Amino acid sequence: MGTVGEGRGPEPRTKGRIVAAVAVVVDLSLIAAAAYVAWPRGTSPPPGPTVPEAPANVEASAADGRVVVSWDSVTDATGYDLYQASVPGVTSDGYAGMPDGARYEDVASPYTISGLTNGKTYYFRVTARNVAGESDVSAEVSATPTGV
Repeated sequence: MGTVGEGRGPEPRTKGRIVAAVAVVVDLSLIAAAAYVAWPRGTSPPPGPTVPEAPANVEASAADGRVVVSWDSVTDATGYDLYQASVPGVTSDGYAGMPDGARYEDVASPYTISGLTNGKTYYFRVTARNVAGESDVSAEVSATPTGV
């Protein structure tokens, strides 16, 4: 053990950084080696995931203060987002600036939106998503909740 004033403070931190850098280099070289073994020269690696198609057959049905939106499942989709507004033309980019604009994330079909105003028409579109990204929006549907 050193005596007071020998300046042994920075030494352990420097060693820790070097060890971490060596670990990263080793890790990356293993990944490169695995890639070389998996895809020999002259062949291409398998394609990565692609953005899913937009959901089809979207339907909306109204009841007292609510709307139920449903759609067909999309191959390779891991989740769905639902967009709403009270004017037509709702999009995934512009919903927030529209009257009654809302985004419902990670929903499943059928999905019920409650607390809506009876007599007001609402417009909806759905997107599918996965690790590659979010699909285009579906066709727009509308429904008008009515009181009992």
